[in-house]
Amino acid sequence: MKFASVNHGNQFLSRAGWKNKCLRRAWLLPLLLGWATIGVAQVADIVAGPQSNSVTVGDTYAITLSVVPETGVPDITGVQFVLNFDPAVLQVVGDPEAGQNIQFTSPDPIPYDNTAGTISFLGGNFSGIAGTFEVMTFTVAAIAASAGTAITFDYEALPEPKVTAGSTNYIGATPDITVVIDNSD
Repeated sequence: MKFASVNHGNQFLSRAGWKNKCLRRAWLLPLLLGWATIGVAQVADIVAGPQSNSVTVGDTYAITLSVVPETGVPDITGVQFVLNFDPAVLQVVGDPEAGQNIQFTSPDPIPYDNTAGTISFLGGNFSGIAGTFEVMTFTVAAIAASAGTAITFDYEALPEPKVTAGSTNYIGATPDITVVIDNSD
């Protein structure tokens, strides 16, 4: 049997020794070739404006939901979420409107249910949207007093809201919208 060896500097390694040495350093290859990224993944948050409201029974006001992506998030092609609200305290007035850069919603108009207290949104832009953009504006009426009711993202109807670029979900924070409703004087 012929013994194979490789001269590595002043060291002679067997073929198996050379293979082991190369494999121990193989983890460097993706880093050297740029196949791996180091750091935290970028996210895109869904934020509301205004985030909290103090109104009087009988008031109506508009709430705008926007996507705010971090630097490095690709152009967003789709957004999907379900919102919950207390229908004994708030009611949606009129049809919610998609943001200016949203090309499609499904279904159209954006569905809401004042009996169940839900708004469902599925929409996007086939070409993708770069940077911060408005997703939807909806108007609610305060119909009863509340020390603090919330409009929340429903994680049971849709296990995870989606802000997608292609098939990758970049969803970040989805903070609640708080509403304090005083009795009218």
